Amino acid sequence: MKLNTIFSWLLVALEKDNEKGMVMINLANIALRKTDYERARAYTDVANKLHLTARQASIITKIENEISKHL
Repeated sequence: MKLNTIFSWLLVALEKDNEKGMVMINLANIALRKTDYERARAYTDVANKLHLTARQASIITKIENEISKHL
């Protein structure tokens, strides 16, 4: 299954933006641990388009700061 198909299904299946945000945060963290910075950046870009809680926005900012150290 292609990544775009998984994203599309995921974004439709989850109802609330904060749920989608948590999934994007987790995926970005996994990509960051695997040193796949481009994919981590893609996940944070998707997360930034969602209506996130303050805590989630803070986590995304921390992930983006870590990515910028390596790019």
